[in-house]
Amino acid sequence: MKVLTITSSFPRYMGDYYGNFIYALCRTLTQKGINVVVLAPPAGRRRVPSPTSK
Repeated sequence: MKVLTITSSFPRYMGDYYGNFIYALCRTLTQKGINVVVLAPPAGRRRVPSPTSK
C-alpha cells in the first residue's frame, strides 16, 4: 500500500516540534510496511516583513 501525506506542517529538522504528530503517524505507517510519501512546504526561512518596512 502507498500513502501520500499532504501537510502544511512537518518537522523542519530533528527535534523540531512543528508537525511532529504527522511525522509520528508516517513513521508508524512505515513500520507497518506502508510506503509513505510526504508533501510539505520547503524547510527554508519564511520572509516576514519588518514593522518598519513600507
